[in-house]
Amino acid sequence: MSKLTAKQIEVLSCVFKGERPYAIWRQTLNALLRKGLITNTVCGYSITANGIEAIKQEAAQ
Repeated sequence: MSKLTAKQIEVLSCVFKGERPYAIWRQTLNALLRKGLITNTVCGYSITANGIEAIKQEAAQ
């Protein structure tokens, strides 16, 4: 998996916590969708297992 930017890590963490200020993060959300770290659901965005792994890897570094 490619290295995540600081902004991508921030947005991924917020999606994981259930926070929803999505409009200001449209570009970053699209990048995370392309990488398969989040998925678009009926009620917003949800983190995938790959997204959780990415957060764990970044925290370990």
